[in-house]
Amino acid sequence: VLQYVHYPCVSDLFLILACPVPRNQREADQGWYSPSPSTREQYFRALSSMNILLVVAEHIWALEAPQAHKAAAADLLQCMVQKYSGLAGCADLLSALVRSPELLQGLIAVSCGEES
Repeated sequence: VLQYVHYPCVSDLFLILACPVPRNQREADQGWYSPSPSTREQYFRALSSMNILLVVAEHIWALEAPQAHKAAAADLLQCMVQKYSGLAGCADLLSALVRSPELLQGLIAVSCGEES
């Protein structure tokens, strides 16, 4: 799916799948995306074990892709970090941002204009 992140709605779909939380009050009132705390914790642990943030971030710097693709991946990573930072049980997911040297080096390289 991530190879098509720059196409319309693909990043939105990925975000919904990777971070299943209600998008508005109506969805919350209807009980959408309301798994038990243990199920939600298992889901986020599984995403963490897949290094999902690193996988998304690699699309920012490691591809010979158009600039639109890299920009869409960067926007997706930003949205994921913002959503995960507001949720309980996402500490392991977010800790990948600081414990992964590849992610940090890649983001630093992109910000300095040294893309591979």
